[in-house]
Amino acid sequence: MPTKSLGSNLRQARLAELKELLAGRRVALVHEYLTVPGGSEQVFRVFSELLPEATIFTALFDRSRFPWLDAKRVITSGFNRWPWLRRHHQLIVPLLPWITEQYDLRGYDLILSDSHIAAQGAITPTQSIHLNYCHTPIRYAWYPEIDPRMQGFWFAPLRGYLKRYDRLASTRPDGYIANSQTVAQRIFERYGRQARVITPPVLSSIEQSPKENLELIGSLKFPPRSYFLLVTRLIDYKLPELVIETCQKLGLPLIIIGRGPLASQIKAKLLPSSILIEEHISDELLAEYYRQAKALLFMANEDFGLVAAEAQSYGTPVIGYRQGGISEIVEAGVTGELVEKQNFESLASVLESFDDTRYDRELISQRATKFSRENFEIAIIDYIIESINQLRSQRWN
Repeated sequence: MPTKSLGSNLRQARLAELKELLAGRRVALVHEYLTVPGGSEQVFRVFSELLPEATIFTALFDRSRFPWLDAKRVITSGFNRWPWLRRHHQLIVPLLPWITEQYDLRGYDLILSDSHIAAQGAITPTQSIHLNYCHTPIRYAWYPEIDPRMQGFWFAPLRGYLKRYDRLASTRPDGYIANSQTVAQRIFERYGRQARVITPPVLSSIEQSPKENLELIGSLKFPPRSYFLLVTRLIDYKLPELVIETCQKLGLPLIIIGRGPLASQIKAKLLPSSILIEEHISDELLAEYYRQAKALLFMANEDFGLVAAEAQSYGTPVIGYRQGGISEIVEAGVTGELVEKQNFESLASVLESFDDTRYDRELISQRATKFSRENFEIAIIDYIIESINQLRSQRWN
């Protein structure tokens, strides 16, 4: 029997067991805000589909960006009445601890929070079980050298406040899941808590018919296997400008796919014709860009690096900075290459010697199956079942 069938059968059996445990129970999901689709929102989507009866609590919700989510399930904060805040969600970060503590979770038996700022701080009833999926302790508070968005002495009071809140909030969940070994170590360092590592899922690898492939290849801005690819939110800590500068100086073709605060600044530069930005493309065209790239470039010090796992699911090697979660995705010389430092010299050294024909794309794609949605769901369901069985006699009876 194919492995996929075995996995599907296991998932169905585990899901049936979970549904039996939750029969007659109320479930809540807590997420900071649902305004811009990203890696954490991809994880949250799986949670919402695994637990379709769960009520969702979030500070802000942009329905147009999350058409797959039934708005009737969503309870937002009062700040959601202002559309401009949904476009500038960073402005409510200082208020997120307070907002999260206002959610009325009375009567809920299982709470699953999905956090990178404050969702773990939800105040839950004493009889409930609260589990947290942590993408990172607040990165720009604890690690401004990695994420400089709150760097500088004028942000020091806010960083101090967020750290104090984070320590307090860290005591509230009954159990932690980390999205990588890197984040599990951060959770232990900052919270003194152990965490189960369950890496985020690649939701799908889009397959095309031969005719569709030809049509999509014809839509690419550069010929197949001639360009490097950068897929990212265009914000400072992800270092898009380092990648652009390096490719520009080396004369290497680069496709940039992403949006963010730096987009207008990057587009205002006099970029050569070998560097192009794509902001609005279909999932199918994005899949083809992944599939036909020489390699994905990834120079951020990330908590995990879901984009890198997505690229590998299409058989594309990844060139990434060796610190952070990327080292858990890339095996140097097999599924890509690791760059020693976040500077021009280190990245240029790897790019100048890079030969994409050395990599077995079928093997890379096969290795990436460990990040499948099915594997993720089975691991999450198992963790929830295990936690319920450990705690329900104390909480639910």
